[in-house]
Amino acid sequence: MIYLLIGQKNVGKSSIYNRINLKNKNIINVKEGSTRDWIESIVYQKSNTIKIIDTPGINPFSKNIYDKKTLIYIKKNLNPLTHFLFVVDGQQNLTRIDDEILEWIKKFNLNITLIINKIDNNKLDYYSYNYFKLGIKRTFNISCSHNLGINKLVKFLFQNNKYNQKNLFKNNEKEEISIGIYGKPNAGKSTLVNTFLGFNRFQTGNLSGITTDTIPHNIKYKNKLIKIFDTAGIKPNTKINSSLESTASLLSISNISKTFISILLIDSITGIDRQNKRILNLISTKGKYIFIIFNKIDLIKDKALFKKNIMMQLNSKIYQFKNNSYFFISSHKKNHVTKVFDLILNRVVIKDKKIPTNKINSWLKNATNDLEHPLIRGKKVNFKYALQISNSPIKIKIFCSHSYKIIRSYKLYLKNNFIKYFNIRDQNIKLNFSTSKNPYNN
Repeated sequence: MIYLLIGQKNVGKSSIYNRINLKNKNIINVKEGSTRDWIESIVYQKSNTIKIIDTPGINPFSKNIYDKKTLIYIKKNLNPLTHFLFVVDGQQNLTRIDDEILEWIKKFNLNITLIINKIDNNKLDYYSYNYFKLGIKRTFNISCSHNLGINKLVKFLFQNNKYNQKNLFKNNEKEEISIGIYGKPNAGKSTLVNTFLGFNRFQTGNLSGITTDTIPHNIKYKNKLIKIFDTAGIKPNTKINSSLESTASLLSISNISKTFISILLIDSITGIDRQNKRILNLISTKGKYIFIIFNKIDLIKDKALFKKNIMMQLNSKIYQFKNNSYFFISSHKKNHVTKVFDLILNRVVIKDKKIPTNKINSWLKNATNDLEHPLIRGKKVNFKYALQISNSPIKIKIFCSHSYKIIRSYKLYLKNNFIKYFNIRDQNIKLNFSTSKNPYNN
């Protein structure tokens, strides 16, 4: 069963969604309309499976372009398994907007359950009286802030589920590729994802900060299962104006280590500025496969000169990305976007091959002989042994003397040398140094 939370803004849909999921996956903020996109998750209870969808607050009377797009998107994504969870604010009288939303969802001839939220005391049944006139037989009175009535609601959701196969909605995780789109606000992340998907999954516009959540969408693309994330723009701390923006940036940053492919989208107009360098550093630290896309190339007059200057910056100043791929696109053009995604997916190996330990140690011997580490207090640094401890991202553990005093420039030298020696493309490489005893020596 697919349960779709629907209602006007600020009635508590996101709070209900999070209570059902038992995790704060969505952003909750007192500001109206803080949920701006379609959020969904799968919830399991033994062999029972349901899907929960949180939607933006809607207003059928609104002439705002985003409100209109939300109604259109909800309508397009309904199916016979959909069950509406119509949420109203129990502390307020019914409004014309509530009435209009109910009339709108009744047209689809799907099941509707009424949820009266914000009933903040133990007299839950008393408050449902004013809502009898809506004609909805099944009603739940709850308080998310006090966790009242939630267990009863969740019990109903699973008991009402007619489709209890555990794998009803679940993709094969072994074949799934997760892609995160990161960058500054207004770089075109939502437009890029929408163009790739072929429809307006996420809201877009000229104003920055429209996306405030880290939002996934699952698709099957050329026999590959892909979970693609549109993320909130990552702002400098000095330019964050609210707790919502702060939380959104933190969610985007934390998502980097969870996605298999990290794509940094850069607005060609602003180029590689200080904030983009900061995001590059974050991705180089947390990411697995890393790609850079320069968007809005159609707005650059001298494209050849621009590309030449960008390549010089990446090769000389952005040391973390000497062996990473970068592309130039206009995210409004379908052929640009699909071509880039095809190239990226063809270069990614889901099951990374483990590098033989003897080859790693052959590399270490050659690299340290070609360029020795500076003496530390008059003593030579002995590099004894190395082995691979992780595949994605590739992590190499190097046993050596004075491991805590290895200088940064030498670490960078070894990393770049390793990448070149094994011809590593687009993958992040991490080197760990240890003075502990080599486990392969008796």
